[in-house]
Amino acid sequence: MNDQEAEATLRDLWSRRPNLTKAEWTRLYQLIHGFLQYRHWPELQSLRGTREEFIHDFFMDRVFLGGAQGGEIHHSGALVVFFRRYLISLLRAPHVRRRQDEDGGDGAEIPPSDPVDALPARGEALEKPLHVSSRDPARDLLDLVAEEVRGILTGKRQNPQENETFTALREHYGLWVPEILASARGFLTGQGLWERLRSESGWILLYLREHFCPKNGTALDALRRRHQIASHHYKALNLGITVPKGDQAALAVFRRSFRGQWLDSLGIPVDQDHRVEMALALQMLCLVALYDQAVQVPA
Repeated sequence: MNDQEAEATLRDLWSRRPNLTKAEWTRLYQLIHGFLQYRHWPELQSLRGTREEFIHDFFMDRVFLGGAQGGEIHHSGALVVFFRRYLISLLRAPHVRRRQDEDGGDGAEIPPSDPVDALPARGEALEKPLHVSSRDPARDLLDLVAEEVRGILTGKRQNPQENETFTALREHYGLWVPEILASARGFLTGQGLWERLRSESGWILLYLREHFCPKNGTALDALRRRHQIASHHYKALNLGITVPKGDQAALAVFRRSFRGQWLDSLGIPVDQDHRVEMALALQMLCLVALYDQAVQVPA
């Protein structure tokens, strides 16, 4: 395919993004990768990661997940502008660790001039549709359940069948804690219904234990480098800890993720009307990942 044909194909596929087939998405990815991979990007000198990883993440964040908007581009030069803005937004985002910061430099952050350009902080986009704020009455329930579940998992409390909090949770929300904890163990170790995830269990546990579940977890990029995780952004999408902005778009993507499917297996609908049930179950999943000694990271 010559340059003119490539440009024409790019324009056509880009304009039809809301309705592309899997094969067409693959072709669009190949075209975008081809247009971007050989250019010089000075912004990459200040970011941790490879050119290939940032092109992949750009495609997932700004092209694939943002594909519902459709629209047109007139030539591949627009991609250059879009990708450069994407890299600049990463440099401005306060949650992104820049190269100078880890190499002993001043690590000064570039403040975002346009909040639309800045990427959300870790978990921010997901927390909007699922979040239970500190002012919500359900927050006290989440804290109480977390304390009781943590006690069960650490051996400080016994007999979950006789726990009054768990009984009330079953009566009012239809959630039975022992059942959810058992399901969480199966999900995290790739057992039973989740046997298909057994080969994924290692990174799933790492993402939850070291990045998503702790209050001050390790940044995804640092986790990738420390454990040599391939396709780390794609994995975050699959697990449902990275989602697009916007409540409905975030819920749609999360619903298809591994954690969304786990909620569905518990009979919990992934929607705004069941945000408390979702938050309770996902909190328990995190607690099992963090405290249950029976859940081991596969070799």
